[in-house]
Amino acid sequence: MKRDIIFLFLAPLLALLSACTEKEMAVTPVKIEVGDIIQFGSSLPNEQTPVTKTIYGSPVYRDDGSGYYPVYWETDGEDQVMVFCAQSASPNEQYATYRVFRDDTDEETWHTSDRLEWSSTEQETALQWGSADEHRFFGLYPAEKVDLTHTSVHSGKIYGEIEDLQNPVSWRKEDSDNGGTRYVGEPNTDFAYMYAFNKVSKNTLMASGNAAVPLTFRPLVTLLDIVVNGPTEGSPVKVSSVNIRGVEGTNTILTGSFYCDLNPESGDDDDIGKCYIGGDTQGTVRNTITISCWNQALNDGDGDFISLGPGDQLVVRAFLLPYELEDNETRTIQVRVSPVNSSVKTKTLDPNSTIPYKANQVALPQLTSGGNNYWMSSLDENIYLSELSLPGTKFSMLTQENGASTVYQNASIAEQYNAGIRAFIIQTGAECNTYNRSWNPINNNDRFFVDGELYVSVNDIRLIQNNSAVETETILKQLGECIKNTGEELSGKPNNEFVFVQLTYSAGATEINNNGSIYDYWGKEEAWIKTVEYKIKQYAQNNSDYVIFADEITPDTRIADVKGKIVLKLNYNTSDMGNYIDSNSQIPALFSLWEHPYVENGVDLRWGSPNVENQPKLNWYYQEVTLVGKGDEVGGAEASYNQKINYAQTIFENSVDKYVAAEGHNVWFMNDLGGTYYPANTDNVKALTNDMVPWAQRQLQGRTENASLGLIYMNYGDNLQASGQAYGTANLIQTIIDNNFKFALRKSGTTAASAVSTRTSSSDGWDE
Repeated sequence: MKRDIIFLFLAPLLALLSACTEKEMAVTPVKIEVGDIIQFGSSLPNEQTPVTKTIYGSPVYRDDGSGYYPVYWETDGEDQVMVFCAQSASPNEQYATYRVFRDDTDEETWHTSDRLEWSSTEQETALQWGSADEHRFFGLYPAEKVDLTHTSVHSGKIYGEIEDLQNPVSWRKEDSDNGGTRYVGEPNTDFAYMYAFNKVSKNTLMASGNAAVPLTFRPLVTLLDIVVNGPTEGSPVKVSSVNIRGVEGTNTILTGSFYCDLNPESGDDDDIGKCYIGGDTQGTVRNTITISCWNQALNDGDGDFISLGPGDQLVVRAFLLPYELEDNETRTIQVRVSPVNSSVKTKTLDPNSTIPYKANQVALPQLTSGGNNYWMSSLDENIYLSELSLPGTKFSMLTQENGASTVYQNASIAEQYNAGIRAFIIQTGAECNTYNRSWNPINNNDRFFVDGELYVSVNDIRLIQNNSAVETETILKQLGECIKNTGEELSGKPNNEFVFVQLTYSAGATEINNNGSIYDYWGKEEAWIKTVEYKIKQYAQNNSDYVIFADEITPDTRIADVKGKIVLKLNYNTSDMGNYIDSNSQIPALFSLWEHPYVENGVDLRWGSPNVENQPKLNWYYQEVTLVGKGDEVGGAEASYNQKINYAQTIFENSVDKYVAAEGHNVWFMNDLGGTYYPANTDNVKALTNDMVPWAQRQLQGRTENASLGLIYMNYGDNLQASGQAYGTANLIQTIIDNNFKFALRKSGTTAASAVSTRTSSSDGWDE
């Protein structure tokens, strides 16, 4: 939208600007009577006539370093302002909405005409002159953002809200100052609240020969003009999002509900139009703003993140509540940039450096190419686990290198971890050695092999590497090393990384004869789950090697409780299978029943045993369709493609309501975007990936509601050129990660998690 708003900015000294002038529009004099429709003419701050017809014009600089941004009114009357007047004779609520029409002969002025239809059944009338001589007018833009549920012109308070998700409406390119390209995200100017106030005398207005009430609109918000600089050298860096956070320990309010006071108790006209936060009718105030750098026009219309090479720049603009600090208050703001599959970059701004009602320029240090994606360490450790969105890999060990006939992944476990993956699915089987048979009778006829091994299953048989079966403990040790290496690389910085490993039943139990031949054991499911019980307890006892999280997972478990650990979960396939585990077994793992690929209302998620009693329940809402029919066909598959899409979309949509309703944060979500078209083969895995990933990106990039995504599993979850970058899963990983920074997540002790504490600057200009 094109709007003639002059938005003043300060750079770099942030000096105060002088007051702006007003310009009235001359109209033919008319006699004003009580009940006559009130006409309005207005001017905007008269800095310079804008010349560029874009949403936000290019900044205009003055010699002293200050300047302004021109923004433009629509010429066709689509822009709307709401005008309030308690003295008017309007039969409604003393307010009316007006379309804005620009005067083509003078771009610095405009006039309003035509009332709006309030709804399809009720028409709003224009404001009319009342019996009093003095009329006090207050205008607010944009009209559609005014919260009329709480607003009362008689109380003098007009309510609005600034949202925390402020994605650009479009992107444009221009030359940067560094010889590269500048990518400018055009902001949604619905957040650019403006107000106008004037009090007039009917008699004086009539005597002046001008029947139009002059209104001058000025900004109500604070603007951050953020410039992200590309690397000095090396490969380009994709930027997925820019986040603005209030630092804990200071005034962290950046977005949310606010009100403007038309009738201040002080009676001072200078206090009219000031913004305030709080009050009985207020909504939630927040400490976070997220701006996505996803450009739907890139990559042949499939969309992509903005990529910055040497000399390139990215410009985004954030609208903040114009909170005016009291004498004893401080406010520190952090700007965080999330490169795709690399570590989050954070810059803490100087305390109290953002000036209300002005545009404050923030030039960030240059990005660097490469690095590992240790994103969890940028989160507050007090966030509850159920709040998190974790990218995961489907059948994490089924790679060509491991001999899988159907390949779901190309990267090693360590490569997946370094790309940001924090959830893994490992298929397992139980192995019993006949030559060293040792049975332990439990509950009369139940038996299990206490010296058996829990091996990694590929193609429903043991994964063999270097002539030996790969045991599950080997993978757990690898993940433990990944977490340990993270801490060493972060070098004294917070290491909040943990992983979630789901063990599934694949080949059941086998026995090896003395001659080395393998055959199935008679009690596959019983032997597998009993071996799982025995081995996991063994892993937990040797935690220096396996770093298994051994305490109970509850709704109140936080990142701080599990950081540096591996959280285990087991699927058991039938109730009978789960009944082989005693209710008091205390296995350090979560359990959920998997009988169907999708259960509409979810299932119980329990700690210690499938049959544990007297424990706060966690709820597990999941979609896990692996074998997928094409289109509407099911055939030998678990579900059709359209069914899988519908299941996944239902999880995404219902997660919002369930998240909001779950005040005890006891709901966990699991959405499987991986799998294969039926029949299972590598080509069909690739085909399903090519269909699912763009669909998932559209779903998640268009998501505006605050809710955990839970665990999302995918094929080819890596940052390799031949898979993650080729299939778009590298972008999908980052999109899921960004959901953790997009909104204020709930944490212990508060309603929402704030940014991490401030740190000193490193040699590259970013925070340590």
